[in-house]
Amino acid sequence: MKNKVVMAIMILSLITSLITFAQSHLRTATGQGSAEQQIRSRIFDLSDRQMKEAIAAGKGDLPSVTAFRSGQSLPVLGSSMTVPQPAVNVNTPYYYIAMMSYNAFSQGRKYSLSDAKKINTQLSGLGQLGFSVKAAGDTPHFTDHISIKLKQGAAILEPDSITGNDGTADQDGTGSGRYSKILIPYFNTSRIDFSQPAELIYLDEELNQSVTYEVDFAKIN
Repeated sequence: MKNKVVMAIMILSLITSLITFAQSHLRTATGQGSAEQQIRSRIFDLSDRQMKEAIAAGKGDLPSVTAFRSGQSLPVLGSSMTVPQPAVNVNTPYYYIAMMSYNAFSQGRKYSLSDAKKINTQLSGLGQLGFSVKAAGDTPHFTDHISIKLKQGAAILEPDSITGNDGTADQDGTGSGRYSKILIPYFNTSRIDFSQPAELIYLDEELNQSVTYEVDFAKIN
């Protein structure tokens, strides 16, 4: 039951953040070269085959979808945190479609290729790339001192916004007394070179602890 609740909260966060951004953002990104454009197109302009694969990935039971989500999580390059570090997923159209497919399937509804195409069109037009960060802290307001940045080469990119960093966090439901919240930072894709690796940096400024994640766009669905 706890895992189902966690999955439901995560999917609700994805839907809410997508609606918020779709209302206020238009795509501004252009390719920076053939290799970069190929990777960008593979991520944001899905083929019917890719969308069907994503739909199928969401049609499994909770353990299989949880395994899919874990398999899509970014690997950790380094951490100074003394508590478990956040799990991070990249909110690509493929990932969104898989999660929306699971949401529909778990409620006995069909998620069609037409539904997937609408999501793909919506996301590809935002000009933004989001990351789902399942964060935790010791107080309901722990997100007040969390920063998330994307580092690529010498460039440090600040997110245009972070969905979920306002308000209070809920208890994580494990009985540990800790609080959890899904944070979704959005970065302008026109400032990202998708042909080059990057690092996502999660920093707890109060504890002075951080985690660095590897972002290899060439390997992301």
